[in-house]
Amino acid sequence: MSSAENKAVRTEATASGDVASHIEPATCKEPSHRTEPVPTDEPATRKADSNRLKKIITVALLVCIEIILTRFCSINTTFVRFGFGFIPVAVTGMLFGPLWAGGAAAMGDFLGAILFPTGPYFPGFTLTAFITGAIYGLFLYGYDVKRSSYGHVLRGFPLTLRTVIAVLLVTILCDLCLNTVWLSILYQKAYMAYLFSRVLKTIIMTPVQIILLRLIQSRVHLIPHRIDRKANLW
Repeated sequence: MSSAENKAVRTEATASGDVASHIEPATCKEPSHRTEPVPTDEPATRKADSNRLKKIITVALLVCIEIILTRFCSINTTFVRFGFGFIPVAVTGMLFGPLWAGGAAAMGDFLGAILFPTGPYFPGFTLTAFITGAIYGLFLYGYDVKRSSYGHVLRGFPLTLRTVIAVLLVTILCDLCLNTVWLSILYQKAYMAYLFSRVLKTIIMTPVQIILLRLIQSRVHLIPHRIDRKANLW
């Protein structure tokens, strides 16, 4: 290779080095770790809160009705009470199930005994009220007039049979047996002395409860809709 060619190669290499020295190294950008906000289903949450509020309002209204019917619209004696306080408790059971009905019945008994006492308060009667509401809810919850479906626990049983069983359990187990035990403990008298005086009430109220509850069951599904309508007016 001639000296002229060597000189040309060196000149070209020098130029290439100068160009490379002016090239800025590429900078690697770190990936962004920002996360997109998770969309929340606000309409569904708002609807769930609204339904929960409507349920609480409905139960509270039924508790108030139970207190009024029991304390002011009943025939009360020392050992026997004839009244219709069972209706709002049974309606709560039809609409919301055993736990809500039991809680509403217990709350109604407690508040009624504290605010409008007809005798000394005894917690056994509150326990009986809870069991009464739970029985109504267990046997009557889930009935829908439009679809003619019968609850998740006793599906397939005729509603009339379920109503009869619920009323018999309430009137015999709760009212006749348990409440008589509480009275004998509270007033320190023999159990049988109260039992015979309360049998007449059971005989009278059992068919009355069955008939009234069967009449109410055809209209009970309208209660939440009417509450919604009133709420919209407010």
